[in-house]
Amino acid sequence: MSAPANVQAALDKCRSILKAECDPFAPTWNELQRQERQFWLGVSKVPKREIFALSLKSWADLPGDLRCVIKNNLYRCAKRAQELLGAADALKGYEGRAH
Repeated sequence: MSAPANVQAALDKCRSILKAECDPFAPTWNELQRQERQFWLGVSKVPKREIFALSLKSWADLPGDLRCVIKNNLYRCAKRAQELLGAADALKGYEGRAH
């Protein structure tokens, strides 16, 4: 017995979400060099013995909880970088002045 078309479509959509097929970050991860992936896996506190193998995986093949940790760290680092750049911009007027 098969599910009605609308139920099957909903199930297919849920499966694609769980596999990260709809995640807009997937193409970005998949285009990163292996060393860049290893960096973000390290930042995400992945055990060193697992980093190499995980760095070879596509975004969809990573465990869902790890994908969440990686994205959280990316957002946290991006926010910090914006703060630091803002502070650097604020200091531009003070360059060359005696302290």
